[in-house]
Amino acid sequence: MASYVAKKTRQSLNTKLSVYLGGPRKFLRTEFPTLCDSLQRCLDLQQDQILTHEKDPCNVTIQEIFSEVAIEIAIRWSTSNREFKEPVVCGRKAIEQRLSRAWATFSEIARGKALKATKEEWETRLDKLLDISVCRCRIVLCGEDDAPCNVETCDAQAHYLCKCDSKLRLPKKELIWIKAQREKKGSVSSMQEFQLDAEETAKLRKKDSRKSVDQARLERQREEALKAKRSKNHSI
Repeated sequence: MASYVAKKTRQSLNTKLSVYLGGPRKFLRTEFPTLCDSLQRCLDLQQDQILTHEKDPCNVTIQEIFSEVAIEIAIRWSTSNREFKEPVVCGRKAIEQRLSRAWATFSEIARGKALKATKEEWETRLDKLLDISVCRCRIVLCGEDDAPCNVETCDAQAHYLCKCDSKLRLPKKELIWIKAQREKKGSVSSMQEFQLDAEETAKLRKKDSRKSVDQARLERQREEALKAKRSKNHSI
């Protein structure tokens, strides 16, 4: 008698880490990802390879997934502003290493094997921005006590209290956005708007338009097939 092989589903692939993180999930298009978002995306790609490509879980290379997610994170930042590239932000390898370390640490935490101090330290990072900017200097809004400006005459809105090399500094027009991202707790910030550049916006609109046309064509084909089926049944 042939042995029965259960069909793999996302639910059947849940691990202690997956349950701990809240399951796999794709990135939000409106935000820079938090550490939790990034690990959930790793879970999503891992399960996708097993389910879609029918790979054995033992043959899914998690390091390749870290690399792919690191690229997605870097693209997400650079799409917001083309100045978000090296050396202003970390390179792919550095992001990949941070994902790898976080994955290993939270795997231990999920299995109850991590030290209490480690658990407490890393859990405070989980719902915060996975900040890939090299300059981590404080950003202040005009009007804050230590803002280096006169709020009545300044039109900059935000400033960095920074002594980093000018090549490492964040784009000035993105300071409010980055401040909101750094201060958020969870996936969604107070701004909730991903600053897509014109070129990327045009590509996305074209893609969405093409998708809508394809969907409409499929709907017409379904309707025609149903009409033909009904007509055939009536004739019988």
